[in-house]
Amino acid sequence: MGLFDALKGLFSGGQAASAPSGDRDGFFVYVRCACGEPIRVRVNRGYDLAQDYSEGAGGVSGYRLTKHIVCPHCYRTSRIDIGFDLGYRERERSAEGAEYLDADQYAAALREREGEAGTQRND
Repeated sequence: MGLFDALKGLFSGGQAASAPSGDRDGFFVYVRCACGEPIRVRVNRGYDLAQDYSEGAGGVSGYRLTKHIVCPHCYRTSRIDIGFDLGYRERERSAEGAEYLDADQYAAALREREGEAGTQRND
């Protein structure tokens, strides 16, 4: 199973991503900044996820990721929030200043950006 296949689960049907080979503690989230720049963000399960407590659960009900991202192109700050259940399956997500991408969309955006950079150099 490739990295992109493993990460598809995170963005389809609320399934948690499998870890890339050799990195069972982390996974990637892909976003596009408002300026159009595709960004890949690594999430460390042990460091970036906080325990989530909901009323009536009597303890930990899941995990929450809140991450602030600075675009390397325009330096705008965006924020992502993802809620997970106890099995690390995605329950909900939101983004401010960015939009979520899946792994295939991220790869296509990178190819497009590299293609544009190549045509600018040849001019």
